[in-house]
Amino acid sequence: MEKNNFTDLIKSSISLIGGLLDLLVTEAKLAGKSVVVLCAMMAFIGILCLSTWLCVLSAAFLLLVTSGLNPISAFIILAVFNLFLIISMLCAAKSYQKNLEFSATRRQIANKPEESS
Repeated sequence: MEKNNFTDLIKSSISLIGGLLDLLVTEAKLAGKSVVVLCAMMAFIGILCLSTWLCVLSAAFLLLVTSGLNPISAFIILAVFNLFLIISMLCAAKSYQKNLEFSATRRQIANKPEESS
């Protein structure tokens, strides 16, 4: 009788683990599909943002030219403005890059004594 209870326990444990693994696989597939859809949506949003920015630059160019500025000067002004924005964004991104170094975790690992095998 004792052996029968033990085998039933093992069978139910294996069944439970199998069910959990099936659930994990199903959710992982769903998450993978969601990541693909989200990446496609983000790419499309990026394209829309780019086209909107180009429309804003075109409107600014027309405004500068219709206000009497030379078209080449208007183009140069907008190009310099764009470069200023790019440099500003790169500086901001560089300041956030420090958060990706996991410095506190690396310090914690470095101070931790090595475990002997």
